[in-house]
Amino acid sequence: MAESIHCDSSNGPDSMVRSQFMQPPSDWAFNNLVADIRQNLDANDIEKIKLRFKGIIPEAVRSWEEAFHLLQVERYISADNLIYLQIILRALDRSDLFEKTVVYAESNKQRILHFYPMPATHPKGHNFVRIHVEGGRCLTGADLQTIRNTISGAFLIPMDDIMVAGIEESNSVYLTFMLPDFFIETLRKILENPRLRYILKPLGLLGINEIKLPCSTFNVETEDETLHTVEATQSENIINGLKRQLQQKTYQLKELEKEILRIKRNKNKISKGRKSIRLAMLRLSKNVRYQRE
Repeated sequence: MAESIHCDSSNGPDSMVRSQFMQPPSDWAFNNLVADIRQNLDANDIEKIKLRFKGIIPEAVRSWEEAFHLLQVERYISADNLIYLQIILRALDRSDLFEKTVVYAESNKQRILHFYPMPATHPKGHNFVRIHVEGGRCLTGADLQTIRNTISGAFLIPMDDIMVAGIEESNSVYLTFMLPDFFIETLRKILENPRLRYILKPLGLLGINEIKLPCSTFNVETEDETLHTVEATQSENIINGLKRQLQQKTYQLKELEKEILRIKRNKNKISKGRKSIRLAMLRLSKNVRYQRE
């Protein structure tokens, strides 16, 4: 909503003129950026972009005005996310227009997701960690936040210490984070220890397959055997433990069956003994009666 600014000026002690100036809408700068870019694109290039955005931009679209309107309605391009806009400009090799998106994003007070190179220097006590993310896996602010959360949880690094320092497009995306030196060395020890690399599995699920530390590059493919060494050993130990429990239970069951059989045999013996006793008593009774007679 537009806001107004009131400005009072006096043309003498008895007169006052009030002028009213209207603040531009919040998306005014973004709309001007899009309009400027749209006007500087060749109409014939729309066909190239329709191929890249197949399924998003219909074949019936014939102008950049239609294309940008559709991309904005579908939220592929917005005031807080310039990634898709920058992909279009990269595909058309329009570095001059790409630079305008970077200037706009960096001059805006709000955090805007956009491609920008890592800085040449870093503060004392910090350094850069570059992470390669497979294409299409980091195109929204939510994607970036998920990656930061996962790094924080995997390596126990406070979120405030995981600072985004660069987002660069190649065939995929390079993210640059600035971390305190302490956490970089901790990360290096984990990456260099095959028995701890299973910790990286959550990162692999997000499409991260490479981590570059100062002077070192590490492959973190989730299908790499080294990532599953500890996990596989743990699973094998669990399975072996269950097998041992099963063997113990099977042995106990067999012993129980033997005990039941023994009890049944004893019961049969007792039953036969009682029958024998009754027969003996019956014979004895008959003998006693015979003797009396």
